[in-house]
Amino acid sequence: MDQTDRQILDLLREDGRRSNVEIARLLGISEGTVRKRIERLLASNMLKIVGIVDPAIVGHTTRTLIFLTVELAPVEKVAQTLCMMPEVMSVYCVTGEYDVVIEADFTSDKHLMSFLTERIGTIPDITGS
Repeated sequence: MDQTDRQILDLLREDGRRSNVEIARLLGISEGTVRKRIERLLASNMLKIVGIVDPAIVGHTTRTLIFLTVELAPVEKVAQTLCMMPEVMSVYCVTGEYDVVIEADFTSDKHLMSFLTERIGTIPDITGS
């Protein structure tokens, strides 16, 4: 990855829908060069194109971080289980006072409480939060 690749990525971070023609114009290079570089970045998995939904717009108004204490041996299995839950946006295995941190979105505080008691509370290897 060189400076031109970084500039292309910076422009796409600002506006992921920016056209190759506009990127080329802004960088002073040809559209073909931009297209080929983006194709190479995609093929090498250095660039991924994704759509991100604003949780509040789809009714998920409660976003929270949940810190969990988990038995050490099954921590990876617990993390994989958490990843499969639709409310969970991110799962982090960490060191220190807690073992797993999840970032999750909920439609309400009631939904959050239900998630904690009925879903998280039923996973046997989670020992605390």
